[in-house]
Amino acid sequence: MEPGIARFDVVQQLDDPTRFILVEVYRTPDDPARHKETAHYQKWRDTVEDMAIASLFGGLALANAKLGAVHGFASTMGAMFSIPHGVVCACLLPHVM
Repeated sequence: MEPGIARFDVVQQLDDPTRFILVEVYRTPDDPARHKETAHYQKWRDTVEDMAIASLFGGLALANAKLGAVHGFASTMGAMFSIPHGVVCACLLPHVM
């Protein structure tokens, strides 16, 4: 592990083994900035940049279309009742518009 990192956790989602959360815990307030200067961080950042921008634009589009409530409920209901996300969105959309 690189200096300045106290922990690095990889958490796999139970219901979807293709989804992960990465958690880094730093020792000092200055360590995140030092981490961002490393070659492996810069390679990761460059690799995911287009995906992050697409995610931002998708979120802005949903917010501007006032679909945030639909998607918020659809994620929860889909997880609780094993209903596809799109089906829940289609059912809720007329009630939000």
